[in-house]
Amino acid sequence: MTKKPISKSSHAQRLAPYIRTKPDQTESKIIDALKGVCNNAEGLDGKAWTRRVKESVARLGRDGKHEVCANRCKHAHGREWLYDLCWLDYQKDSLIGAKLVMEVEWQPGGPGGAEDDFQKLVLARADHRVMIFCPKGKEKTEKAVNRLLSQFVERFRHSSPGDRYLFGCWNSGTSGFDFSVFKLVS
Repeated sequence: MTKKPISKSSHAQRLAPYIRTKPDQTESKIIDALKGVCNNAEGLDGKAWTRRVKESVARLGRDGKHEVCANRCKHAHGREWLYDLCWLDYQKDSLIGAKLVMEVEWQPGGPGGAEDDFQKLVLARADHRVMIFCPKGKEKTEKAVNRLLSQFVERFRHSSPGDRYLFGCWNSGTSGFDFSVFKLVS
């Protein structure tokens, strides 16, 4: 994805404030499921990790009666659609909502890295946006999350109050995820 300079328009310069908040019921279930992914995961490569992450979140979506879209995932109803994983709601044959969109990216930067994938979440109109990623080098979780929020969410002119972001940032020091939830406020 080619990065374009931010225009000088008032919309592009507006900063959407966000606050750290407690996980809601859906986010708590996702966090619990992802904590379980870390058990017996030693020696897995990136593809195997991604598959485990997607399967655990897909199972929750299927249990919640959502249409789950993801590639190479036994709990999905269909193939990947726009995002690494999504939970969609249909009424008859019409898409009426997206409960969740998720991106998983183990490459921290560069073309096709976490920043590119995160921008797809910023664009999404979904109840929940989930980003699973590794920070750049020795960057700490809090700094990595704040960088993504300030660089992309704050400046996106279609960010709306109530938008929620769940971050699962891999912490190699603890061999587990550091989780945080942010919500946009007015």
